[in-house]
Amino acid sequence: MTQEEKQLLIKALCRYFPYGVICSVVHKKDGRLVEEDMKLSGMFEDGNFYFLDEMGSTYSDNYIPYLRPLESMTEEEHNEWFQYYQNAEMEELNKSGDYFKAATSGYNAKYDWLNAHYFDYMGLIPLELAIEAPFGMYNC
Repeated sequence: MTQEEKQLLIKALCRYFPYGVICSVVHKKDGRLVEEDMKLSGMFEDGNFYFLDEMGSTYSDNYIPYLRPLESMTEEEHNEWFQYYQNAEMEELNKSGDYFKAATSGYNAKYDWLNAHYFDYMGLIPLELAIEAPFGMYNC
C-alpha cells in the first residue's frame, strides 16, 4: 500500500469509526502472524494514527476494512436513506428558516447514514483498499 493510499484509507475510515467498522487484521498472536476479522475504531497520538480493537490493543498497518458497495443498497435502504436526509433538511428549515443551513444539514445527514450502514461511497473497493462485505456482515 502506498503512502497516498494509506492516507486515503485513514481519512475514509475515520468516517466509519463511530459505528465500529470490521476489518481484516494481520497481527502477531502467540508468536505467529494470524489474520482475523475485528471491529476497529481509531485514535491519533503523537501525530500518528492507530487502530484500536475492542480490547484497546493497537494496530497500525495491517488492516483492510469490509465495506458495502453502493450497488448493494436495497430499495428499502434507499427509501430510508432518502427519508433520513430529507427529514434532517426539513427539521433544520423549520427550526432556522435558513435554506443554506437546511441544505448543509441534509448533506451531512446523507453521508452520516451511508457511514452508519458501511457503504463504500469513496470507491475503496475497486482500489483494493477495502473488501466487499459478505451479505449480513453488518446488520444495519
